[in-house]
Amino acid sequence: MVPLQILTISLAVQLYLCESSIEANSQRPCWMCDVPHCKQCVASEWTPWNQCSSPCGMNGYQSRTRLVYRPPSCGEKSCRNLTAKEWRPCNRFCHNGGTPARWACTCPPLNYIGDCCETAILGWSMWGIWGQCSKSCGSGVQERMRVCVASPPFNSSVCGSVCPGPSLETRDCNTHLCTVKYDSLGCFRDGSPRSLPVLLKSFRNNIDWNNMTKVVHACAEIAHERGFSTFGIQFYGECWSGLGANKTYDKHGPSKNCWSGVGKKGSNYVYKIKV
Repeated sequence: MVPLQILTISLAVQLYLCESSIEANSQRPCWMCDVPHCKQCVASEWTPWNQCSSPCGMNGYQSRTRLVYRPPSCGEKSCRNLTAKEWRPCNRFCHNGGTPARWACTCPPLNYIGDCCETAILGWSMWGIWGQCSKSCGSGVQERMRVCVASPPFNSSVCGSVCPGPSLETRDCNTHLCTVKYDSLGCFRDGSPRSLPVLLKSFRNNIDWNNMTKVVHACAEIAHERGFSTFGIQFYGECWSGLGANKTYDKHGPSKNCWSGVGKKGSNYVYKIKV
């Protein structure tokens, strides 16, 4: 920052030169309020730009100043276009592929840290973002990774000593029950070949005999995830479907051998998933 004394001296020199020039060529005073373009005012040289307000990011600014003399006889509104301070943006960047944020940087998730992403990590990087959940409902799994950053040469023994622990982490996600909706198509006989040829899953070891709709809901979720639009429950807890099941489920005719929304042995209680 240039000291105030230097600015004052600069301004005084310009005032002297102004007065000397006009007095040598005219009897009119140096300060003329009717002179256009603010020539009745004198300003010192600009100071150097001061330090930027931020080392990086997107909000850095710096300023510089100068002294401006406005003759009292011209009033406060004289020389309005002659500013005493100005600003400009500065340090609008980030190192190593970082993204400018308000006062600093958002660093790449793998191997740089610091306000401006200027520091490389030796060892494990920060964890990456969580990947997409494997299921939209009904308890899926998602993963995230981190990378071992070590000095060359890169090999498994170097990373094993610098980076203990796993590079992959998992967690449960979308644990809420699926809300697959379906309509009942009725009870139908099975035969050979099967009207629903693909066994999706058996729930026979986990049947709630007081609430058979749990089996139906579970079968609907699996059928929906596998891309089948028609499914059936046979033998109280077996979930069946197949390609073209919407056309083959009734090929052996209707049946009365069903109970509480599920088929007994040799019969399917069939449902169609709503789109």
